[in-house]
Amino acid sequence: MSHKLSNVVKVLLFLYLFSIGYAIFTERHFFADGAHYFRLILESKFFYAEGFSRSHANYITQFIPVILIKIFSVRNVDFLSYAFGFGLYAPQLISMLICYLLVRKNNIYFMLFPIISLFGLSLNVTFQIVSESLVISYVFWPIFFYVVLKENFNWIDTLMIFVLASVFSRSYESASILGSILIVFLVLIMFERWHKTTMLTKIVWFFLLVIFLVSVLIALYFIIFPLNPENRGHFLFALPSILRHYPALLSVIYILVISLCIFIPNFTKSFFYKYVILFLGIFTVFVSLIPILIPDLTRPDLHHNARVFMTYMLPLLSFVAYLVIRGIVIVPEFAWKKIIVLITFLVIGQTTWQILATSQWNGFRHIFKEELMRYNGIVSFEDTILKEKNVGIQLIRPMIWRWTNPTLSILWAKNLDVNTIITIPSDALKQWQPFDPSNANDLPKLEEFGFSFEKYKSFLLNGDDYGLKDE
Repeated sequence: MSHKLSNVVKVLLFLYLFSIGYAIFTERHFFADGAHYFRLILESKFFYAEGFSRSHANYITQFIPVILIKIFSVRNVDFLSYAFGFGLYAPQLISMLICYLLVRKNNIYFMLFPIISLFGLSLNVTFQIVSESLVISYVFWPIFFYVVLKENFNWIDTLMIFVLASVFSRSYESASILGSILIVFLVLIMFERWHKTTMLTKIVWFFLLVIFLVSVLIALYFIIFPLNPENRGHFLFALPSILRHYPALLSVIYILVISLCIFIPNFTKSFFYKYVILFLGIFTVFVSLIPILIPDLTRPDLHHNARVFMTYMLPLLSFVAYLVIRGIVIVPEFAWKKIIVLITFLVIGQTTWQILATSQWNGFRHIFKEELMRYNGIVSFEDTILKEKNVGIQLIRPMIWRWTNPTLSILWAKNLDVNTIITIPSDALKQWQPFDPSNANDLPKLEEFGFSFEKYKSFLLNGDDYGLKDE
């Protein structure tokens, strides 16, 4: 790697790590299901698993806070919150490290495929970082490289691949597609190398086939019989919402251009390519600055729908990677260099969006905490400033998830002394909510972690004390 390219990689890595650190520090992991998961981990002092087909993803991402609570008896909520956030982002880092170790002795350019997957697909979901769909996307690439690149397994490789395959087997329903793809790739590799490899490798291949097949069957069962039947329809028809998800649209364009560079290398030498680069540069700057230029276009809830985008795009990207790695499609050196430039722009654009969007979340977090200090007792969402779409360029209402206000009211109570709980929006009252804030007996049991509900319970018993505090 040239000195100049090495410096670029260092800058991009710093930008990426900073975006993760900033998201953890501002507790962006409490968006959507995150606050609920964290509260349940504290309350049960154990893992919270979202169904049989996703439980391994939960075990991996929740391992750090659970160990801190169970083994080391940590009760500091802030520290556990940061540990919870780090556990959610750690699979990204571990996946990239394993992929690098696997490809560095073959062709370092192969590393570009998991990088495209991370910055072109996964990052479009990560505002809702508590999503099992992300975990399976991270674990897929190391498994893919083990299957396609590894000619002979040793005992360390065997242990590693079985750990990865175990996590994959029960991470998310998209294993129905990704597992089927891995079966196809593995069968092709087995036909080609069966008489050239060791007995240990053959045994590994056989058990991997069994694990992948079981993964597909588990995923198919929970697609046919989902935990929440409404999710099935939502998942199938959420794809059009990607048209309103500008970072996802940016990713689609980049992946399309990169695909042209791979399949038609001379495209990079054409006059048309220069205009494409110019357009991409302008559009990348625009999208990356959307959270401060046009905050209304920053919709964190679209990251929930982007799971569909990732489910469909990841298999296509893996097929391209297989064709390139197996030498079926030859990518010349000059095309790889152009692809690196494109990926560099993609990483900068997506990471900048993430940092600025996190800044929006941090502003919302401060506003939410200020509202908790303004009121006593149980307070209607519609009576707070949280109902406003925005104040200036600061987004407020779009940062609200349907049923997390009561949980956030507890987690963000000043000094863990709960005085106020803000209700969920009135249009969501008929939907499920994790507990009833109007029932003192239904409040979470979190006193062991320093939370106090005494003042709030007294407000419930004395209805006259509801509402705005005395100025």
